[in-house]
Amino acid sequence: MSDTKDETADEKARVRVAINMLRDDFEELKKLAEEDGETVSGYLRKALATERYLKTRTKGGVGSL
Repeated sequence: MSDTKDETADEKARVRVAINMLRDDFEELKKLAEEDGETVSGYLRKALATERYLKTRTKGGVGSL
């Protein structure tokens, strides 16, 4: 097996996460997820991917987008 294959398997391993947040924030999160046709988990994954993308694109400074 190659290291790349092992890393890919590890990256896709799932974990159960519990977080504390205000009820109003959670209700807003659920609403946004529903409007987007996503589960809360799916919506959070998309938000994380967007954040990673923006950070990658802006590492060169303001105006890199």
